Amino acid sequence: MEQYFGTWKINAAENKGFEEFGRCAGMSAEQVAALNNRDFIMLIEEKAGGSYRLFVDYGTTTEDITFKFGVQQDYTGIDGVKSKLTVSMQGNMLVEDFVQEDGSTWTVRTRPEGKDLLVAKS
Repeated sequence: MEQYFGTWKINAAENKGFEEFGRCAGMSAEQVAALNNRDFIMLIEEKAGGSYRLFVDYGTTTEDITFKFGVQQDYTGIDGVKSKLTVSMQGNMLVEDFVQEDGSTWTVRTRPEGKDLLVAKS
């Protein structure tokens, strides 16, 4: 997990597939366009007691999640959609599994590659 710790800058010019990501996450076309056209900052750090913090500053709003691996918790996305979130590590991949109130599911997988974080959603 240590390879994830620190601050990461998300460069909008290098984002690929964000429209599909936003649609899967339930975002409106306007929300996807707004996020796709701005840089944002993500911080990942270790907290006391075996928990971790994922903080994202989107410029106009922030998201702050504290989690423990394998423990399901309530989650509300920046789009207001409520889900249950479970975070785990699979090899060197950080995996976020979401179950929305309507029963639909989606997963975000993140892995470090050099100085970059590669993020995929399914």
